[in-house]
Amino acid sequence: MTESQLANQIIKNKDKYEVMASRPFTVQRACIVGIFCRNILGISSLYTPLPDGKDSIWIEKNAHQKYKSFVDNILQEKNFSKHLSAYKILGKNLIQCGQKAKRIKTDRTSLLNFYKMWDKTLNSFSVYFISPYIIEDDLYHRFAAKSKNTELITDISGPTQLFKYQEFQLELVKMGKNINYDKLIKKYAWLNEYSLKEKLMDKKDIDKKIKEISKPDVIKAIKSYRSTISNNKRAYQKAIRLLKGKDKLMANIIHEYVNIRTDRIEVYNQALTGMRVFFDKLSDLVKYELSWFSYYHAVNLTNQEIILYLEKRILPSRDILEKRIKREMIIFTSANQKSTHELFIYQTDLVKKVVDKYLAQESAVTEIKGVPVSSGIAKGKVRFVMGPQDFKKFKVGEILVAHYTSPSFMMVMKKAVAIITNEGGITSHAAIVSRELNKPCIVGTKIATKVLQDGDMVEVDANKGIIKILK
Repeated sequence: MTESQLANQIIKNKDKYEVMASRPFTVQRACIVGIFCRNILGISSLYTPLPDGKDSIWIEKNAHQKYKSFVDNILQEKNFSKHLSAYKILGKNLIQCGQKAKRIKTDRTSLLNFYKMWDKTLNSFSVYFISPYIIEDDLYHRFAAKSKNTELITDISGPTQLFKYQEFQLELVKMGKNINYDKLIKKYAWLNEYSLKEKLMDKKDIDKKIKEISKPDVIKAIKSYRSTISNNKRAYQKAIRLLKGKDKLMANIIHEYVNIRTDRIEVYNQALTGMRVFFDKLSDLVKYELSWFSYYHAVNLTNQEIILYLEKRILPSRDILEKRIKREMIIFTSANQKSTHELFIYQTDLVKKVVDKYLAQESAVTEIKGVPVSSGIAKGKVRFVMGPQDFKKFKVGEILVAHYTSPSFMMVMKKAVAIITNEGGITSHAAIVSRELNKPCIVGTKIATKVLQDGDMVEVDANKGIIKILK
């Protein structure tokens, strides 16, 4: 199939797709999503660049029908116990696999055997990259429809695990002026990891973080992490005692996924940091044959391409890899089991044509719907916050609109009168924090950042999950 034929097919079927997530995706992450969608759900997925610097993963709308089968399978006590145990085992295996990269030799056979082991381990773990979305889109709605008890839903939705980023902040506060940089870097350098290309944490990053958390109210919030977790545990135990049978199991699954949602990314990023050594060794090997080849070319190869090179010395061209580095591409993973590799579109006019057609679907919307995760009604001006670079422009009383939030958003979230995100559900970071702050919050809108504009006046009705554009 030519690029033109593929583009026309994708455009023809545009009404069958919806956004699953929008963020800076990498070739590796697009492959992980593609593997899950194709192998577990039997649906196609699409990766497209966006004008705002982010990227979108689109999946077929009929995925929701497939979600039900996935949820029904784990809605059995034995099956969920296995599912949860497998997560913990596979997570440890993935981190250990990343650490083993340091010990492999820089020869073709050693690198091939190691990468096949990594690929197998990652494929097994891939289910947990997407399963939080399934739990939020399917199981949460089932449970909420049956329960209709907002307080109970809140009590089962608080995290009961101390995450690594919280441990790091607690250590910073405890050290005070006597910062042990070597210890912190050794233990937490991977916190900056995302796509194998970021600068890992160093002394400057630690000093910057110290400055960010230096205010008394922030330090107070950090010191309260453990007590908050203890309170969440008590609230969860109290809530779960009120439930029986399937309702109890549903609540338990939702609760466990509150922790898995953040933990799975921390696990992957630790493993990925270890894999940097593999990509260094791979790029050194390729350089013997192709002097232009670099580490950045290596991390833009798909899993199959890496294995193909190590087996048969076959690689994509330099032009193709340069386009991937610049995000000038579309990646399509077909639900057709015969097509086990990713399909790419690189022609600039075709990429633009596909992106424009897909984005045009939301252009005429005047009312946005999402998942209400913290009740209340608020009016105010929209302010986009796509990352730390936007924090300074945010003013008290504005409505925070983002693709998603993360721990670094905390100070901005405190200033907001309401919070709206494209992504997430009852277990997302935005949901958890907005409930703690008692701020109206709607998540999982899919299209908020595409429909709204900075400065728009909107009404956020987080009782009903509706955002109205006032002017």
